[in-house]
Amino acid sequence: MKIVKEKNIKEILKPILNKKCWNARVGHGSFLNFEFGEMKVPAHYSQRKSRDPNKEKKLIPAIGEWHFWIYMCNWEIYHNYKLIAHSEDETEDMEKGVKNFDGLRLISIDPFSSSGTSEFYFEDNYILKTFPYEDEDDDDDHWMIYCPDGNVFTLQSANRWTYEKSSK
Repeated sequence: MKIVKEKNIKEILKPILNKKCWNARVGHGSFLNFEFGEMKVPAHYSQRKSRDPNKEKKLIPAIGEWHFWIYMCNWEIYHNYKLIAHSEDETEDMEKGVKNFDGLRLISIDPFSSSGTSEFYFEDNYILKTFPYEDEDDDDDHWMIYCPDGNVFTLQSANRWTYEKSSK
């Protein structure tokens, strides 16, 4: 595990700034996924063989050159400083909130908070905030950004940052 120094974080994340978000979506539970940059992998159906011929193949969504995944943390979405969705909402409400990011540029990222809160600022006054679960484990990954160079930038519990080769 390669721990990243705070001064290097902004340089690592700088290339994703001002890129438009696309294919923003809710994943499993309250996990969120966002794509940025050019399409790297087009949407496709899984190739898994099933013994059940009636079982549908799973659609795998398109992936961008930058893939942002919010994983083991709480999150909130604000528009004009008003809360419009959060990680404890019903799935339909989470989906409505997340879809607002499609087509918006990511303006800045503020990942430096002693409380483990990160803020992602998008155009048109949209803000995505992430913060730790109350009962989180020391090894929880809050969010990850898969980068075009094959590395993944990860915020872990206790404000630990890593930047290392992705296993995907």
